[in-house]
Amino acid sequence: MTLCPLGAMAQQAPAAAASAPKTVLEAVTVNGTKEADDRRDATAAKTVISRETITRYGDTNLADVLRRVPGITVTKSRGDGSSIRMRGLGEGYTQLMINGEPALPGVTLDSISPDLIERIEVIRTATADQSTQAIAGTINVILRRSAKRRDHGMKVGLSTKEGLVSGQASTEYGEQNDAGSWSLAANVGVNRDRWSSTTEQIGRDAADTLLYRRMTNTDDTLTKSTAGLTANSLWKWGEGDSVNLNGFVQAQHSRLQETEVRYATFGTPSEFAGDSLHLPSHSLLARLTGALKLNWDDAGQLDQRVTTALTDVDADGLRAFYEDPAQHIVDRRVVGHLKDTTGTWTGKYSKAFRENQVIDAGWDGQLTQRNEQRTQTETSPVGHATQSFDQRYEARVTRLALYVQDEISLGKGLALYGGMRWEGLHTKVTGNDDTDIAQRSSVFSPTMQLLWKIPDSKSDQLRLSLGRTYRAPATKDLIPRRWQTADNSPTTSDFQGNPALRPELAWALDLGYEHYLSGGGLLSVNVYTKRIQGVILQQLFQAADGHWVTSPYNGGDASASGVEFEGKAKLKDLLGNAPDADVRLSVGRNWSRVDSLPGPGNRLSQQAPLTVSTGVDYRPTTDFTVGLGYTYSQGAYTQSSLTRSTTTHDSHSADLYGLWKVAKDLQVHASVSVTPGPDDGLRDGYADANGSVQQVVRSARQWTAKIQVQKTF
Repeated sequence: MTLCPLGAMAQQAPAAAASAPKTVLEAVTVNGTKEADDRRDATAAKTVISRETITRYGDTNLADVLRRVPGITVTKSRGDGSSIRMRGLGEGYTQLMINGEPALPGVTLDSISPDLIERIEVIRTATADQSTQAIAGTINVILRRSAKRRDHGMKVGLSTKEGLVSGQASTEYGEQNDAGSWSLAANVGVNRDRWSSTTEQIGRDAADTLLYRRMTNTDDTLTKSTAGLTANSLWKWGEGDSVNLNGFVQAQHSRLQETEVRYATFGTPSEFAGDSLHLPSHSLLARLTGALKLNWDDAGQLDQRVTTALTDVDADGLRAFYEDPAQHIVDRRVVGHLKDTTGTWTGKYSKAFRENQVIDAGWDGQLTQRNEQRTQTETSPVGHATQSFDQRYEARVTRLALYVQDEISLGKGLALYGGMRWEGLHTKVTGNDDTDIAQRSSVFSPTMQLLWKIPDSKSDQLRLSLGRTYRAPATKDLIPRRWQTADNSPTTSDFQGNPALRPELAWALDLGYEHYLSGGGLLSVNVYTKRIQGVILQQLFQAADGHWVTSPYNGGDASASGVEFEGKAKLKDLLGNAPDADVRLSVGRNWSRVDSLPGPGNRLSQQAPLTVSTGVDYRPTTDFTVGLGYTYSQGAYTQSSLTRSTTTHDSHSADLYGLWKVAKDLQVHASVSVTPGPDDGLRDGYADANGSVQQVVRSARQWTAKIQVQKTF
């Protein structure tokens, strides 16, 4: 559980964990057929994205890397960063993990540099040894670990987007010997982004008579300066005994500047003609993990891990509302401070029985203490009504999980996995405004996985899984206080938490077929269905002060289903005389239905009905590679409540890159990308017996050009 995201503290806008393989703590470098073998032999369905793939396009953050991963959709919102969706589902349905543990509060996709990542694991089904807070699935980001060889290198890069220049630099150093290994990886960067959008809002009465047509022109500029460091050391003794220390620290300073100009082309204008926001923020993220592995031969193996983590964020935003830029009506200053400390202790005892069975039993305990302060001060030189307050909250989250799992090979290519996990959460939130919220919840999650390698075939196999997962409410969603928007309306409402909110519970059934080609190629088809109880929806109401407010509630049951196809291969393996190229294609078709909402469009959380990702990497010579990638996400109409609806337009993005190995120790990487603008084509609607409001946001596509030079020593 987390409280509100960092940017929301000062922007006054609402903003928003299943399985991992047993090798999460291992130092694994995945490439070529190794990547395919890891996937093929794993009982749980997963996809491993190797470091080579991660660095292929020269991306500067994790969000851009994940845009090309099969089955994942990344969406951007103005000022709120990026969010991830698996099988079209986000907003808490998809779990983000760092090194096998839920990501720290404040860690965003835009803040993680690919240079610090060893590999990414996309896991569609749950296993008992990790949190089952992932109804859609899990994305597990493994940071750089132990060196596999003598690693000395440096990389520098420049990029430009919308006329703004950004720069990044990273270096790594590592050594390995018989007693262990150590490594350091560091990166610094300045990323600058700019986007503009136009919002049109149309209001009508019950007779469909036009009341007003309002326009808002928004310009945003965001600058982020980041420095990060990961350090790892591994000591080995005996046969399979080791101690591993892994640390990560990242400091970031960001500055968001936003201007909004509003005018009416018909009817009454908005309350304010415009506003401007200046929002600087500083964040420090730190994490230290110690892992102990003891191997007692026939008596089994004990793995323990202790993690301590810190998130510390300060934000100071000033938003000025005006009739004209020279005449301020209200100045709203919001100062926020967030400090989150987390301690985790996990352990797993493993015992092999015969050569074909392994039983694991373990625990997963976590204690999180979070302190948040938000002070809003409004002043008005013209006597306009103001609202000031000082809110302080303290949240204590205790999580304890116990599990047991059994993995056995039954012969004839048949492997069976079964697990049971009990996970309990206790959340207590107190505040200086008499807020006193205590929530207890627990979930019992049985899960089963079946892998069958079809007899008389070396390349075909089937997967079947059945399991229970859940989605716990974010702590932000439990706190009954108001988050204010700049221009309140039915389609741009304030947000208020609901202390009575309960977790969603889901049963999921997955069936998959995989056909492996030579050279690491793969063809796979997967179908799934889910039944969700207590789905969290949003209700809209008008408060006593006249402001429109959205609040979450448990709105009955829902179902989701879909089919996914993934294919990748070397072109030579498909066509004998073809050039040296790799091709890939993934397609996902998703459906969902919320029982308590009227159709059409009563789907879950703006779910994308269709996603497509394809690409080709061509090597005309051994020293040069050129590649092209394309992603598509189909837009859809969503009835999000009885009175609210959202329509997203189709989204297209494309990437072109070239990699030139100038020398054995020197390579140059260049790329060009075009992506949709934030909120591009997003349409919000409100309708009741008294009238309707329609709002659409349009923004231009964004071009990005990058060049990187990498030198190894």
